[in-house]
Amino acid sequence: MNKQSIFKLVFLIAIIGSLSLGLVRTDALNWLQSGGLDPHSLVTQILFSGLIGLLSITLLPTSPLLIASGYLFGPLLGGGLSLAGLLLGALIAFGLTRYCLYEFIRSQLFRRFPKLSKLDQSVQNNGFFVAITIRFLPIPAWAINYGLSLSPIRFVDYTVGSLIGLAPIVFIIVNIGSHLTNIKSIGFIISIILYVLFLAAAALYRRKKL
Repeated sequence: MNKQSIFKLVFLIAIIGSLSLGLVRTDALNWLQSGGLDPHSLVTQILFSGLIGLLSITLLPTSPLLIASGYLFGPLLGGGLSLAGLLLGALIAFGLTRYCLYEFIRSQLFRRFPKLSKLDQSVQNNGFFVAITIRFLPIPAWAINYGLSLSPIRFVDYTVGSLIGLAPIVFIIVNIGSHLTNIKSIGFIISIILYVLFLAAAALYRRKKL
């Protein structure tokens, strides 16, 4: 492992660690619970979407913010802001990984697990489909972002596939948040049912693949 690889690895760890610590130690998350947010403010909407994006490249969960997005902005606007934020985070993770870790980690993985070459080739040939379907699985966004970024997937396939794959679950979770004030409503019940069905379908798909 040369000095340049070490520097890039430390650089990436420092960025992720700093963002995680900053979000936990500052008032960034408490800001959401202040009650003083104006959901009609463009500034609030941009900041909220950006916060989701930053959160998605750390090890912190994003689901609570998606639910809050639905509660604050409604199912459509909240879903759009959440999707934009998650896509932004996915693109940031892609850039960081390709710059900092791509060559080093891939060389280490293939040296220790040569059978990964078959999976690697599959992703290279079917990157768009892989980017869509893997987003359906109950795997943290950050893990998918960094995992896909370490594959030879093309940037366009990664971006468009992630957008399509993220959309269904994002809008389902956001819709749950939009009905929090009335959990007995048909909308809330339908959202919960859709969420459960989505997870069940994802689990079934993963079992078949494995």
